[in-house]
Amino acid sequence: ERFAAAIWNEWAKRSGKTWKYGRVPQSGALRWHKTTVTTGDITSTTEGHVLQFCIEVKSHAEIDFSQLLRPELKGVKILEFWKQCTDDATRAKNIPLLMFRYNGLPAGKFFIVVELNTIIELGINQEQLGNVLLFASKGRKKGLAIFMSDGLLKLPYSKIHKAAKLINKKRNGKKD
Repeated sequence: ERFAAAIWNEWAKRSGKTWKYGRVPQSGALRWHKTTVTTGDITSTTEGHVLQFCIEVKSHAEIDFSQLLRPELKGVKILEFWKQCTDDATRAKNIPLLMFRYNGLPAGKFFIVVELNTIIELGINQEQLGNVLLFASKGRKKGLAIFMSDGLLKLPYSKIHKAAKLINKKRNGKKD
């Protein structure tokens, strides 16, 4: 989670922002509590700055992407991680964003997972992210986009933050 927060700090810094991010203390232990403040694993530590994403961070010994193509399999780690992420995001009324890695991935590198429609709503195109794995399956309402954390750093943070704020207002029925 420390390395994931460092990516968010670097992303904001590259856009000229002084916003800071850190781990949510005992984030897993707080899941039982009915609150939107303690959801996810990363939070803004800058007073007055509200993170528009619910970020779940996972690290696992192995991740087998081919399991995504085998619907008969149970216990597909990426989908289990994603379910936890979306459950927390629903509670927080924020956009779900999963960051995961497996052993052997270079230090500071993560895979990022977001809903495909979120990528579109944020105005992000594939060229900005680099290689993107798109996942959709029968019976699944929303497709997923999976890309490397390097792609996130190429995006204009301020523009994404503003767009995410509007998406959250729209999705949660809030009016300006």
